[in-house]
Amino acid sequence: TNFSAQEATFTLEAADGVVSDSGVFDILRPGEENAAAGQWIELDQQEVTVPADETVTVPFTITVPENATPGDQPAGIAASVSTGDSEDVSMVSRVGARLHLRVDGEVEPTLAVNDMEVDYHQNWNPFAPDTATVTYTVVNDGNVRLGVEQALHSSGPFGIAGADQQPEPIREVLPGGEAQVQVEQDVWPLFALHSTVELAPQIVGEDEFDAELTTSSGETTVAAIPIPQLIVLLILGVLIWWLVSRKKRNQKKFDAAVAAAAAERNGEPGDDDAMTASRA
Repeated sequence: TNFSAQEATFTLEAADGVVSDSGVFDILRPGEENAAAGQWIELDQQEVTVPADETVTVPFTITVPENATPGDQPAGIAASVSTGDSEDVSMVSRVGARLHLRVDGEVEPTLAVNDMEVDYHQNWNPFAPDTATVTYTVVNDGNVRLGVEQALHSSGPFGIAGADQQPEPIREVLPGGEAQVQVEQDVWPLFALHSTVELAPQIVGEDEFDAELTTSSGETTVAAIPIPQLIVLLILGVLIWWLVSRKKRNQKKFDAAVAAAAAERNGEPGDDDAMTASRA
């Protein structure tokens, strides 16, 4: 449909479907080579001129090869129009329609966690938690598109000081596709930080299949040394040692003073008297 006030010539193109980094469905850019369903689509014409405020219907044919992989085969058809005042500067606008194809065969809904890493950020305030930036890649190893519910759990040794978080759900990951996830958590330094992420696959939209949906997980452990807390403990240890030592020294001086006073009260000779008696 041409909604403008003058006729326009549209270029038509069929291509494999992809999901962009922002999570929106798209097709391959012009010039990129199709590897799957984009090759199966044949348009009756590559260009179509549409008069102002009119609509033209363009037929297309989908031919599925006999050796096509079972499962979802995303694709789309785009119509683009170029506008500009000169040959050097132009703007290309592109709109498209999605084709959601599924080839008969065994359905395998499978997710995996790859490249899980934790970047630990020390907080030099000993009374505040540190920050852990958890990154990982959600990979669709199956043959059908899946949504993803996520749960992230981090804790110290033996599960103490646990922190739970639910990252934003992923609307759709295509077969063979992946999505990058980054999550920040407040954690306490307990010498080791163990992080686990669980992925729960979800059926997208009105899709239907009988295969069982099973969760998958990934985990990693990094060092989380409580340096500020250890410094505070060291300072407290030195202070306690100094106070105890000082108390012992003062106690010795006090005991010596008490003993000297008691000896003088009992008439016992001091050191000078003892030396005089010895000479006599």
